[in-house]
Amino acid sequence: MIEEYIANHDCKTEETVPVLIKGKKHVLSVYRLPLDHLYYNIKNGRFKMEYLLLVQKNGGRDLDPENDKDGIKIKKTLLSLDPSETRRTMDDIRERGQWVPGVVTHDGFVIDGNRRLAILDELSAKNEEFKYMKVGKLPKDIEPNDLWKIEAGLQLGKEQIVKYGPINELLKLREGRDAGLSTEEIASTLYGFDNDKEIKEKLELLENIEDYLDKFLGKKNQYHLVKDRVEHFIDLVAILKITDQLIDDSELKTNVKIATYGLIRKKIPHMELRKIREMIKQDSTAALEWITKIADATMVTPTETEEPEPTLDEEVEDVIDEKDNGTEDEEEEEEEDEIKTMYTNALDSLTVTKNKNDIPKLLTRALNNLDAIDYTNEDTNKDLTKDEAKDLILKILRHAKKLGSKIQE
Repeated sequence: MIEEYIANHDCKTEETVPVLIKGKKHVLSVYRLPLDHLYYNIKNGRFKMEYLLLVQKNGGRDLDPENDKDGIKIKKTLLSLDPSETRRTMDDIRERGQWVPGVVTHDGFVIDGNRRLAILDELSAKNEEFKYMKVGKLPKDIEPNDLWKIEAGLQLGKEQIVKYGPINELLKLREGRDAGLSTEEIASTLYGFDNDKEIKEKLELLENIEDYLDKFLGKKNQYHLVKDRVEHFIDLVAILKITDQLIDDSELKTNVKIATYGLIRKKIPHMELRKIREMIKQDSTAALEWITKIADATMVTPTETEEPEPTLDEEVEDVIDEKDNGTEDEEEEEEEDEIKTMYTNALDSLTVTKNKNDIPKLLTRALNNLDAIDYTNEDTNKDLTKDEAKDLILKILRHAKKLGSKIQE
């Protein structure tokens, strides 16, 4: 269809697009093609996370860009990715026309320019001038790894990563590996040098994110649930490395990982999360005992809060709105408080371990905590009569007796 249109219309422009194919520079001619000859590329890394959510909302079915209804859903997803950037680009195209050509496969699937295609389609409803898109057309025999290199090279350079979002960047890197590229080739394509340390680290990061989503939450491919917690998983990787280095007990290693997953789920600030590394380095027995308790509490039906399965008849607008939630359903308040309280206790235990040789500091901390008890409060007095409180009071009294003996000496 595209070849026939090119043969019968004066649609070749004076513009060109340079690309690398099999390591050699090729200059693509740019053609002005009708929008109905072009299709969204659902494998495009720029919106992979959002596309997977769209698939979920459609009962797990891959969308067909050649289907008009599916094309509308994909278009709305693209337009919603970054509303402010979309508005700027739309205003620019409306005012000046399309001045940055896209890149398409020989059969019209957009490798670079999916959002531009969505914007042009939106504008064309009111102005037929926008019913065309300028694109460079790739040859028919292009290999999957070259296709990845072209898309990544055009869209995923260092300066473009922020526009992708961290999850989509990670998914795009994994797509390159799956296309047969080595980590050195991926690094060379993106950064211009073959030091692949950063690529390997990011792929390891993605593996941990997927382990959390799939094995812990039971929500495979629902990357939107962690789009605001990538820093947490960076800290998780560091925690797991120090665990492997300093802990021999395999059960404790597992508990550290499960507890960290639970704390990520509870949205503990990532700066607080990294203190688990200190607990391990300091060999804080009391703190690690609390970590084990967190793991035990976390492992109780970890998938109970799964979101209900989406229905097939949901409106597209609902899909787009829901994708921004980015979080699981909240736990019941009691469980939320329990795990957060346990972690507070772990942090307190870490502080005690770090100050174990500073007796005045330890005594001051103990006194400050006891001074906070309001003995005139009725609820406080009820709490003090509970079995858990009684056990703690007895332990404190034993310490008080020992401290008293020191004064008498």
